[in-house]
Amino acid sequence: MKYALALICSLLLATTARAENPRCIAEFEAESARIQREAMARAPAPGSDQETQRQFMAPIHAALEAAGAKARACEEASRPRPGSPAAQAATARAQQCTDTAQRELDQIKLPPRPSFEQQRAYREAETRILDARMDCLRRAR
Repeated sequence: MKYALALICSLLLATTARAENPRCIAEFEAESARIQREAMARAPAPGSDQETQRQFMAPIHAALEAAGAKARACEEASRPRPGSPAAQAATARAQQCTDTAQRELDQIKLPPRPSFEQQRAYREAETRILDARMDCLRRAR
């Protein structure tokens, strides 16, 4: 029973994991924790038949799904509308991140017959640039 509840919560959390607004995530986690606490307080006895467990879990599933939907709606509401000045600014910042990363990637080159050490250094530089680009894109939103 406890494991089923934890699995459901982790799946709902995974659906909201892409969320960027910390307030939305915090609200979802608080609501999820409240639902779990209340459910565990009135859980059927261990070893109950499956029908009893199913009946017990049905409203919990619904409550967790509603909490996930609320978090997704919160996240959607916090995003700038397409075409708005905020969305255009975010797009410009994202493009700047991409352009900067592309310039840096263009500057690092492998020689025609690279040694193992040159290949390793190239991969490290490439990974560093791509990681920096992802961080920049994340902040640009």
